[in-house]
Amino acid sequence: MDALSAGGVVVISGMAGVGKTTLALHGAHRIADRFGDGHLYADLHGFGPGGEPTPPGEILDRFLQALGVAPADVPGDLAVRAGLFRTLTTGRRLLILLDNAAGADQVRDLLPGAGPGLTVITSRETLPTLLARVGARPLVLRPPDDEEALALLVARVGTDRTRAEPVAAREIVARTGGLPLALAVVAARAVTQVHLPLSAIAAELRAAHGTLDAFAGADDEVRAVLSWSYRALEPEAARALRVLGAHPGPDVSVAAAASMLALPEPHTRTLLRALVAAALLVEHRPGRFAAHDLVRAFAAGLPWSGDQERREAVHRLLDHCLHTACEAAMAVFTARPRIPLPPALPGVVVSAPSPDAATWFADEYPVLLAAHDLAHRDGFGGHAWRLAWALRDFLSRQGLWHHLQTSQQLGLAAAQRLGDRLAEAHCRRGLALAEANLGRYSAAREQLRQAAEGFDAAGAVEFLAETHRFQIWVLDCAGDHETQLELAERLLETYPPGTAASYRASALNSVSWSEIRLGRFGPALAHARAALASGEGLGPYSLADTWHTLGSAQAGLGDHEAAELSFTRSAEVYLRVGAHALAAVALRTLGDVHRDAGRHDQADAAYRRALAAAGGSDDPRAAAISAELAVYRT
Repeated sequence: MDALSAGGVVVISGMAGVGKTTLALHGAHRIADRFGDGHLYADLHGFGPGGEPTPPGEILDRFLQALGVAPADVPGDLAVRAGLFRTLTTGRRLLILLDNAAGADQVRDLLPGAGPGLTVITSRETLPTLLARVGARPLVLRPPDDEEALALLVARVGTDRTRAEPVAAREIVARTGGLPLALAVVAARAVTQVHLPLSAIAAELRAAHGTLDAFAGADDEVRAVLSWSYRALEPEAARALRVLGAHPGPDVSVAAAASMLALPEPHTRTLLRALVAAALLVEHRPGRFAAHDLVRAFAAGLPWSGDQERREAVHRLLDHCLHTACEAAMAVFTARPRIPLPPALPGVVVSAPSPDAATWFADEYPVLLAAHDLAHRDGFGGHAWRLAWALRDFLSRQGLWHHLQTSQQLGLAAAQRLGDRLAEAHCRRGLALAEANLGRYSAAREQLRQAAEGFDAAGAVEFLAETHRFQIWVLDCAGDHETQLELAERLLETYPPGTAASYRASALNSVSWSEIRLGRFGPALAHARAALASGEGLGPYSLADTWHTLGSAQAGLGDHEAAELSFTRSAEVYLRVGAHALAAVALRTLGDVHRDAGRHDQADAAYRRALAAAGGSDDPRAAAISAELAVYRT
């Protein structure tokens, strides 16, 4: 209401069905008495079943007659007609509502002369030229949040029904994405068929599996209003929406979209912004674009020229995801051998993730998981097991253990279908990591045994050594520290001085931690310092791990000040890569060091920081850490 009350020109934009016209009409009705010189309304039919927007000359003809111009006196020339309209409206307190505009060209001649009036324009386009040229104020509508959408449903179907079935009511809101038009269609079914429980209607939406079929009625209104937006697009933008319909979501980067479209990134960005202007996409973060669930369902149902066109677009997307994810994995987790990749298809954007690989993973992993599932469903077995490999360590370190387990199981199934024993060994190695994280150490050891056999049979020496490194970690989790140290020392012999710095640093850290677990703090200190001396060879997680190991050795030797610095550095690196639960462990240990040194205020501050870090994490370890910290602080 504040935007409308200020007068001038207001552009209300947003996706189809979000409620632009409803808001404009409701707002105009509430403030109509402030405009004593009259009200003008026109439906411009910019998006609708007719396919052709109403010409501005026709609207001007009606407006001029409403302002008292005789039909015979209406000028024939459009420019003269528009000039007369501006003259007659200058200085007058008029309320003008131009509903459903196709674009700025359609409304430019319909704007009144200067004065205290208000012109409200609704459009699926944002009409940026009007904002720039006449100072129009934008009002971009988004779908309501869950509580607002639930209130809309309650208003239509009644409080009694929604209170009786609150779970079903919220599922209806979730499956309509809160879009007012979709809610209205579903609510109409509920109101006209009162014998149907809301749970049955929710089940219909669930059974549609993310398509628009559940909204199909006599007029199929949801699909229709979206199709009007689609038909108004330029051919290239229409193709972009159709191709992006094969993207599994939840959002898409410019590079991924460019890969699917086989177009340069600058041109792709232009097309994506055209879809934003048409209210079919939202640039919810710089360079990342998302669509409402119902728009995605509509796009997924658009026809392709053939199965091969879709398959090639999906192949290019999976190539982009795989190559970029592998680069990110190698940048973040430097102590792992690289797997060979088949070349990407022409048109695929293959570049190192920037500006920071750890941040890229945090942004992109939901897309990578969705792409992995798509690879499995569409029969891209090579992509399926390789994406599982690329995701492995990030999912483990972030505490996303069920995602880790599922991805490795899908990768293993793909490898077995391909008859690729080496690929199978990689996925068993990943499954071992999932099993150990979930506390199933016997299962983890069995998966590692089978992985080692596969790597040994293939002569994959580097991957066999990596498997031994994870056997050390499982032994640590299981508490067999003597065997852990023996295996760690044998691993270190595999990487003598002068070999790959990241591998040797990882082995040194394994030896150091194993020694700490046995109370051998002096040798542990030397090995941890040697690991840190690798400098640039350490990825961020390995760096944080090694600082934590060094701090533990220093604390064991009673060097509290040095230990405090090491644990602080460890926590800082973990926080930088979003590993909040691991940061909480480091900060908790820092608090213990302060407490042991008699610095209770500093210990309390460290425990508070640890609680905050654990509270910001979905990692399964976070709850246990928080419970321990609560005890420490009492």
